[in-house]
Amino acid sequence: MSRKVIAVAALALLVAGGAVAAARLTGGESGGEQGEPKQAREHVREQQPHRAARQAPQQAALRRLVAASSHRPPRNVVMVVFDELPLTSLLGPGEAVDAARYPEFARLSREALWFRGATAVHDSTALAVPAILDGHYPRPGLGSDYASHPRNLFTLLAPKYELHVSEEATGLCPPSLCAPTPGSTLSHVGHGKVKRFEQWLHRVEPRPGRRALWFKHVLFPHVPWQYLPSGLSYRRRPNEPIPGLNGFRGFGNPWLVRLSYQRHLLQLGFADRLLGQLVARLKRLGMWRSSLFVVVADHGIGFHVGVERRTVTLRNLADIAPVPLFVKLPGQPRGLTVDRHVETIDILPTILHAAHLTLPRPLDGRTLLRPAPIRRRQVTIYHRIGTRLNTIGGRYTFSPAQLLRERRAALQRKLSLFERGLYKIGPDPHLVGREVDDLQGLRRLTTARIDQAPQLLDVDPDSGFVPAEVTGTLPHDPPRGGRAVAIAVNGRVEAVGRTFSLAGSSAESFAAMVPGRALRPGANDVRVYEVVR
Repeated sequence: MSRKVIAVAALALLVAGGAVAAARLTGGESGGEQGEPKQAREHVREQQPHRAARQAPQQAALRRLVAASSHRPPRNVVMVVFDELPLTSLLGPGEAVDAARYPEFARLSREALWFRGATAVHDSTALAVPAILDGHYPRPGLGSDYASHPRNLFTLLAPKYELHVSEEATGLCPPSLCAPTPGSTLSHVGHGKVKRFEQWLHRVEPRPGRRALWFKHVLFPHVPWQYLPSGLSYRRRPNEPIPGLNGFRGFGNPWLVRLSYQRHLLQLGFADRLLGQLVARLKRLGMWRSSLFVVVADHGIGFHVGVERRTVTLRNLADIAPVPLFVKLPGQPRGLTVDRHVETIDILPTILHAAHLTLPRPLDGRTLLRPAPIRRRQVTIYHRIGTRLNTIGGRYTFSPAQLLRERRAALQRKLSLFERGLYKIGPDPHLVGREVDDLQGLRRLTTARIDQAPQLLDVDPDSGFVPAEVTGTLPHDPPRGGRAVAIAVNGRVEAVGRTFSLAGSSAESFAAMVPGRALRPGANDVRVYEVVR
């Protein structure tokens, strides 16, 4: 069937003998990254009384908010699952959502219950999303369809709620209850994501006398990265103009890793825009206050030189495990940030609790609406085998205290990389925004071939497309890399970066992002300069 994802390989989960007490890889083909010790870090035991004392005020506030919210089953359950969205991508200084870059997520964090300690349970969509929908940790041998997960959010709500479901990479809603989305997961990733979201959004409306579930798995800010926060696209096709630019070869180059991180954050701005459209529609139609509204991500993504961006390792745990999780209850009077550790498998029991429905037994997850004792559960995230999608090769376990330290370090790294702004990320960032005629030390690279040259001669923002990604080659120079370059648009420096030569390439190349506002309608003069000292 078109909506079924490739089944998970029937592999035995290899777990080392005894309890997994450290942040350790337990199983898989190689037992960890190349050169990475199995027993990588000492497990940190938490001081339970101290942690309980810190969380007591939040637990009491949560109890009061739940009591003050509506005690009726929600008229509408609205749930959005974003994809490849690490919590740290949303955060700014002070671990608050960055309201300047992501205003809709920031507003939601103030109006909903924000579970800031939430973590994903697998690094692969086709296993992470079923865990969200059925409340169980991933298990070997199961696919991402309703046959493998018969008791899930859709089948459990179906007796009481109409189902309006749009899945992108799983097939947990049976065809007898939901119309399948045409196409394969691969086709969904590359094409039609915005159109499918808009079609689903336009169907969201009050159902007089009936309850309804509105569910959307939206593949944003998932690759391919091709959207600006304004909603304009900067690439007409999902393919990279330079093969391998943000693939395995590109992730061996520090500049390209930073460029990929920048493009991810820009596309997250577009995801924020989509979230705002949904919330605005719910409020405009009078559905917001009475709805149970849930927003989560299936897993994160990492940006480290020489590390595969989606396979969880000890180097990128803090980028892939922590995810945003927001729950707004019907009639909830105000927002609350809850810092206790929770997992995405807790979402199903939370929704069933709010809908006054019986929880199936047993579940690995627990409702988030009943303040529980300090959890004995460690942070657990399963990983794939090597880079093979939808497989279970082992797991990492570590303490919530260790996760918090790792997450804060990852946030600090992000803030330092983008402290000057999203477009001032290369060498010599002070050049950005200055007129070329006012600068010394720039040597024009007259042989530069810009891939987007035809589009730059006829820019039309009203078409929804602007060629803001500037890539190309220096064909008469020997293959090398590392030269500082500046990209000038209409006489003004709009980006800086470094040249590179990917493995197997015979050309020196360049790539950078310029702001969409820098491109005027009609013809644009774009030039490449080497920064010389």
